[in-house]
Amino acid sequence: MIDILADASQSRFWRQRLFSSHPGEIHTIDRDNCQELPEYLCSVIQRYELRYSVYVAAASEGPMWLTEGGLLLFKFWASEFPTVHDFSGNNPNVLGTLRPVADCKSRQESDKKS
Repeated sequence: MIDILADASQSRFWRQRLFSSHPGEIHTIDRDNCQELPEYLCSVIQRYELRYSVYVAAASEGPMWLTEGGLLLFKFWASEFPTVHDFSGNNPNVLGTLRPVADCKSRQESDKKS
């Protein structure tokens, strides 16, 4: 689940989706909804039919240190096992400056060639 949490929290697509959602609106990451996540992660999700849920949580739901400096919490959990969950702290002012995953992949490939 840590890969889902990290990659979705850093993805422009998922950040925009979550920050623009209504409070408590749950989003699903599954075989049909793994846009802008790394290819290896989507293939694992699709192969094993994994299903995760995520929403912007109230500050009181997670560790207080994750909300310092105005960060918003994303709460992630395995849809079939809601007690298996984790949080990420996210700066709502960092939205448009993140590179899409495809850009990161192509940059990594060009860095390897250098």
